[in-house]
Amino acid sequence: SGELTGTGDVSGVTGTVTVSFGNGTYHIAVGVSAEFAENLGPVSISGKVDASASSEGTGQIALTNLDISMGGGILTITGGSASFGYDGTDISGTATGTVMLNGVSGVTLGGTVTVTITKTTLQVAGTGMNLSVLGQTIAGDFTFVDNGDGTIEVTVQNLNISLAGAISVTNGSADFKIGSGANAGIKGTGSGMLAINLPGVSFGSAFSISVDTTGGQSTFLISANPI
Repeated sequence: SGELTGTGDVSGVTGTVTVSFGNGTYHIAVGVSAEFAENLGPVSISGKVDASASSEGTGQIALTNLDISMGGGILTITGGSASFGYDGTDISGTATGTVMLNGVSGVTLGGTVTVTITKTTLQVAGTGMNLSVLGQTIAGDFTFVDNGDGTIEVTVQNLNISLAGAISVTNGSADFKIGSGANAGIKGTGSGMLAINLPGVSFGSAFSISVDTTGGQSTFLISANPI
């Protein structure tokens, strides 16, 4: 029995090979470490990858310094890290990072997102995030999809809005599209429940929300039907 270990460099990729043997069996493990930059459809991904694989057909992949760009740079995820597993058939796993909107006047986004990556898809989602539009804050659970045309589709669940501390919007959902350049701004609609709580006043209603900052618009409208 014994173990052999060696290292090498091929085209800038450092690799380590370990061979363990004994009792009529052997095990080979290979590890590499390299910087990378790839595209998954319209989404750009870069970072550092450390990967290992074994003769049994399994492996592990770790990503660090992960940067993701969606919508041509409208939405970026930075400082990410991830761990993936390979079972001989599929590679899948999740990553985390800090999200930011860029080049969209009057709209800011804050929070940490989880990125789920498979061989063909990339899904970005975050819970308890805040989207600020025209001075109003929309809180909730967000998912983001790159439309491939320079815009980002944003879906919000568990939407909450607080207006002046006396008016609250809860249990809402909404769909928005965010763009830059000719499509600069955010536009979309949502619905949920609205409540007004003032001394001696109690009011509840279903509501609809309309947001539009595209084409020079400055709309943040909540409308309700009394119940």
